[in-house]
Amino acid sequence: MAMFLSFEINNNIKIIEASKKGRTLSVLRSMSIDGSFVEDGRILDMDRTVDAINEELIKRGIKTRKAIFLINSSRIMIRRIKLPLLKKKKEILSMIQIELQQRVRADLSRYKIIYEVSDITREKKIAYAEYIVYCIPEDLVNSCYKLAEGLKLKLLEISIIPLCINELYKNKGMINDFVLNKRGIEAFVNVNENSVSFSAVNNGICDFYTISKPMGINLEKETESPSFDVSIVITQIVKQIRYYYSVSGNRSIDKIYVYGINNKKINEDIKSNLKINSEKITSISCLPKESLLNGFELSKYFNNVIALLSNNKELAKNTNSRLKLKKGFAYAAIVSIIAAISSLLLGFINNRAAMKNEMTKMTSYIDNAENYEAYREIEDIKRQSEYLKLYLSRAEELKLEVEQNDCIDTSLIREINRLKPFETKVTSIYSDKEGTQLLCLSPSLSEAALFFSQLRGLDRVEKAHMASIQSKTGQSFSYSIVLKLKGVIDNEEKS
Repeated sequence: MAMFLSFEINNNIKIIEASKKGRTLSVLRSMSIDGSFVEDGRILDMDRTVDAINEELIKRGIKTRKAIFLINSSRIMIRRIKLPLLKKKKEILSMIQIELQQRVRADLSRYKIIYEVSDITREKKIAYAEYIVYCIPEDLVNSCYKLAEGLKLKLLEISIIPLCINELYKNKGMINDFVLNKRGIEAFVNVNENSVSFSAVNNGICDFYTISKPMGINLEKETESPSFDVSIVITQIVKQIRYYYSVSGNRSIDKIYVYGINNKKINEDIKSNLKINSEKITSISCLPKESLLNGFELSKYFNNVIALLSNNKELAKNTNSRLKLKKGFAYAAIVSIIAAISSLLLGFINNRAAMKNEMTKMTSYIDNAENYEAYREIEDIKRQSEYLKLYLSRAEELKLEVEQNDCIDTSLIREINRLKPFETKVTSIYSDKEGTQLLCLSPSLSEAALFFSQLRGLDRVEKAHMASIQSKTGQSFSYSIVLKLKGVIDNEEKS
């Protein structure tokens, strides 16, 4: 029976110590570290974080050195990509990167890319695969290695929530004595003290993951008016579900598993408001009830538990080698490269026959009709990519023109749409150098007040006021919100 530490890094650090025999766990200790040193999976102060964790481990007499790290961050991206089916991993990753470059504006060299094959189809005798692609910021991965090094831990794995959830489905895991459904769509909602995360699982693979921080959420303790707090959470979950439907083809969710904050009303309101079967996570098959630590909150440490079931070695392996190179192993690396080049040159001189044989095999592969069709498909994708690059370049130029010549931009519109309550409508937006005016329609005064409060709290808003409130048949309220944006007049004068 082996002992492990499981770390979840989000807006704080949660840790459990557990023993593992096969796929059966027994939790021995659990703790939560102050979140002032971390934010959205990023460690802000490594030294203070190491000191705080070490202090807790020593105080509790924990000497376990084997560790698994779980990154929980809104910066993790998931994309679904359809490509011709290839066999070699390097070829698959290369094609995925080409396709991703057209879909995201991020610098992909700063991300670790992992994929799962969701589905395989054939079109015109060509095999295609649906790849679920996970993009993890490299700086978050590297910080895990540095943290493990500072704590003198043996880092076994680094994972993310979607990959851990995938492992649950691969191994026919059970939650609340229900077998997870690999043929439908199920979702996991994690409500923390200041964030709500939503993961959707389609046919056994997590293909959607998002974290948001709705304003006003503070559910660490039961409040005197929990309904207000819960309504904010429910509104956010509705937005996440609605967005998932929009990007996945309006498929319906069969069940939602809720965990995190121990607030009874959250699960009840999901059932009543969303009309979706909802279960609060109280048990998991890998963790027998008799092995539970007395008073252990599975709902709070669920991510830590499933991280111990993960089977992903790529992130930890790749990170270790890269960081070691940065820490003074550059000379050894250069020597290794020279040796490798020398070996290749000798191989070229001494193995002409083998190379000729390999060339014959490659020619035969290319001449194969099916492979040739796949090659043509790839070339078509490349041509489309070049066209899209030109399109994106022109789009960037137009965006710049809008930003320079208009007082309102798409980022502000996105912020307005993000903050808008579910049943509130923005019927029109007018903007000039004096300010931005929104004409709105809300079903209640409380929802209108919530929308106004959230807009007023935006960093780019200098002043805000609400006017012209009118009741329509007593069932809805129309009103206007005027926003004065910071720096707009100054920019106008400069131009």
